[in-house]
Amino acid sequence: MPDIPDFGANFSAKAFAKTLKDANVEYVNVFAKCNIGFAYYPTEIGVVHPHLKFDMFGEIVKECRKVDIGVTAYFNAGLDHEMARKHRDWTVVNKEGQVIYGDRTANFFRNMCFCSGYRDHLLNMIREVAERYPVEGFFLDCMVVNPCYGNECLEGVRERGMDPLNDEHVLAFAKETLLDFSREVKRIVGPDKFLYLNGLDHADTEGLRTHVELECLPSGWSYDFFPAQVAYARNLGQQVFYMTGRFNVNWGDYGGLKSKASLLNDCWDALSNGVPTSIGDHMHPRDGLESAVYDVIGEIYEELERYEPWTDNARLLPTSGF
Repeated sequence: MPDIPDFGANFSAKAFAKTLKDANVEYVNVFAKCNIGFAYYPTEIGVVHPHLKFDMFGEIVKECRKVDIGVTAYFNAGLDHEMARKHRDWTVVNKEGQVIYGDRTANFFRNMCFCSGYRDHLLNMIREVAERYPVEGFFLDCMVVNPCYGNECLEGVRERGMDPLNDEHVLAFAKETLLDFSREVKRIVGPDKFLYLNGLDHADTEGLRTHVELECLPSGWSYDFFPAQVAYARNLGQQVFYMTGRFNVNWGDYGGLKSKASLLNDCWDALSNGVPTSIGDHMHPRDGLESAVYDVIGEIYEELERYEPWTDNARLLPTSGF
């Protein structure tokens, strides 16, 4: 959030990397640009967090590489409230002609349109990070297909011989627009770096993604969600990860910390389905990573490492079919 005047005041990238290393972390997904729209590096294209006084992202990449921890650059693609505030014409227009709608206290009360200047803006930021930092990959979040009834989108629908009064045609155009953006991201990232497009259907990202990440906070989303998702995803022929988190309810549940037993259950659930686990966290904006969180994560990963000779590259053998 913008009104954090001491943002990063006590942050140390070296301590950040050491905390991860001590917790047996091998790979971390770090914000280059968040859903609010702020960059955490000295961008020449976007908007740096107003109280960030150093290259937080760059220092994290540098220190993590020193201790053999891979770093992926996180970009929230579907949400960018700073750009939405500055460029209302870059936002999705719903069928009622609104650019702000729904629950204003949540995240998705306005969304970005990829048939606008936002497309090139975000592509240029991704290119900027790809050229400037030795990251292992990119993670694009909130890649959700939102039908847009703005003039540019409806004209695009008509140009493709479809009917702008047909909601299915408008949705199909929005989907193709987002996929076209994704293909350009793939060209920027190249074939040698990881890329995941979180929110798009697996069938639509064939040839674009390098792996699969199944996002699920089971204590908030239900424990029935992951088993069905992984049963499908593990047949796609790529590495699958179970993306759980420290939170009890949802992302950004600050102060929430699941018990070790609860987090360990998620990890065993993943391993029993033949996939490894990543654990999501939100860093304290002033001080950095919470040591208590990583004490728990470290204990869990240490336990899981004992089983890696049997679980690495394991494949689940189905015992029944319907």
